[in-house]
Amino acid sequence: MKIEVVMKTHKENCIVHAIKRFEQRFPKKDFIYKSKKMGEVDFKNEVAAAIVNAPKTGKSVKGGRGFRNIFKVKIMDTKPVFVVWDMEYSIPVTVLTGEMWSETCG
Repeated sequence: MKIEVVMKTHKENCIVHAIKRFEQRFPKKDFIYKSKKMGEVDFKNEVAAAIVNAPKTGKSVKGGRGFRNIFKVKIMDTKPVFVVWDMEYSIPVTVLTGEMWSETCG
């Protein structure tokens, strides 16, 4: 019996971690926007795309250290997502809720 071990790079591990935490910490209802004109609109895909481009689409907030910066991503009146971004590798490391960010940095 042969066992193959596949090692992931640091970048791959960071991306997988950020995706898992996004799905764990933010239910779908956090990104539902309700209006009379458009009805109910789900912005989860747009928020996910904004997380991937956090330095361009988000607002820099305090709390980053070293090569890590924190960006606040918010679309319309949905719940804000705080993205910890690694500036050296240019990838998202993890995501934080507003409560988590305010406990440590706010």
